[in-house]
Amino acid sequence: DATAVSVEFDLRITRVNNQGDGIGFAWLNADEWGNGGSAPQFGEEPNIAGSFGVGFDPVNNSEVSDNHLSLHFNGAKLADFNLTPLIAGFRLDNGLFHHARIVLQAVAGGTTVSVYLTPNGGAEVAIVENYLVNGMYAFDGGMAFGARNGGWRADNDLDNISVSVTSGTPPALPALTLGATVSGTLASAAQRDGYAFTLGAATRVAFDALTNNGSLRWTLTGPRGTEVSSRTFTTSDSYDGYGVLELPAGDYVLTVHGAASAYSFRLSDLATATA
Repeated sequence: DATAVSVEFDLRITRVNNQGDGIGFAWLNADEWGNGGSAPQFGEEPNIAGSFGVGFDPVNNSEVSDNHLSLHFNGAKLADFNLTPLIAGFRLDNGLFHHARIVLQAVAGGTTVSVYLTPNGGAEVAIVENYLVNGMYAFDGGMAFGARNGGWRADNDLDNISVSVTSGTPPALPALTLGATVSGTLASAAQRDGYAFTLGAATRVAFDALTNNGSLRWTLTGPRGTEVSSRTFTTSDSYDGYGVLELPAGDYVLTVHGAASAYSFRLSDLATATA
């Protein structure tokens, strides 16, 4: 997996008819979008499943300003940053090339994100440093860019694009013990909490959702790939009958996601489970 990613590029937004909507960068999760081919369509709001994005936005759509940067993960916006007080006299859409540098670093519990801008002819400025994205675990990916014009129009240009990827072993996830109740809290809909476990032999397991929230979901991956994909807590056990799985030996990750909520669940080995 890519435990560290550094992306650099020059961007230019030139007004043609007032303001265009802006440019978006995405680090696409290869598990969701593959290792090649066409990228999903997006603009200055890169809200993309399983993936990370940065928006460069010269329009104020009820946001912090008409000159801001935004962070996105797994289909949701995380934060906006007003560029006007950070870089004196700077505008994204002034028709000049500016340099962007984006750094992702895997850490325990997720990934830290830092974004730096160098205005044309100026010095690098840290817009955001070490912003922790909970549940964004190291993943192999590829970069993509998008731009958008709405009722107003601008020319959007990129140049001098480079990417550096460091592979390695990401920090260990919390261990899941079969039969034990697991509890946690997702602070936002974009957060993903992962738990790791290993089966030494083929095992029949059952997922028991202990929180009645249809917006909460769980995903299970293992040696055969994805065993369960984004299944809701409310269709995972009891009379729904979807919680029993026949799993081979190997390493697994169970991920909880989908809503800002507290949650509890239990994954049990049916051979040893008690009522």
